Amino acid sequence: MKSLSLLAVFCVYALSAFADFDAERAKADGGDMEAQYAVGRAYFKADGVPRDLEKAAAYFRQAAEQGHAKAQANLGGMYVEAQGVSKDLSEALRLFTEAAKKNDAVALTNLGWMHAAGVGTVKNMDESLRNYRLAAEAGNVVAQVRLGDILLKGADGVGKEFEEAARWFGKAAEQGSADAQNSLG
Repeated sequence: MKSLSLLAVFCVYALSAFADFDAERAKADGGDMEAQYAVGRAYFKADGVPRDLEKAAAYFRQAAEQGHAKAQANLGGMYVEAQGVSKDLSEALRLFTEAAKKNDAVALTNLGWMHAAGVGTVKNMDESLRNYRLAAEAGNVVAQVRLGDILLKGADGVGKEFEEAARWFGKAAEQGSADAQNSLG
């Protein structure tokens, strides 16, 4: 199986640039969950403000504590990569699990990776496949490729399922994945 890396999975959701960052930050500081997420994303991506990972984590945390799935997934990734926070795989697993309960495809993909690699949790291929399938069904191209790889090669008790692997590679290839296109030949 190809080397698993959260860097390939961890993504910060897209958001257009702010017309008025100060107004958005005021809403965030007033407790608005969507604004907290947006301000965290701006600090993470240096979108109209200098990049500040500690501020990004703080705003993502505020939104995550209110149940914002994308903020939970992004903050979880920051804990895995020690970006603006200390590395804490248990907290990453908790945050991904909370976001996955809301069907967040990035969180589901990250859980698939954690369970496949035994990072922050016990290695569990059944749980990995379950999370990858849910994310892949939601259209997450990384999950589609990872699921295809596992099914193509088999892994830790997972039998080879060539037709299903080809189906997932096909879906990822339709979204422009070079890895999937290469796997299809």
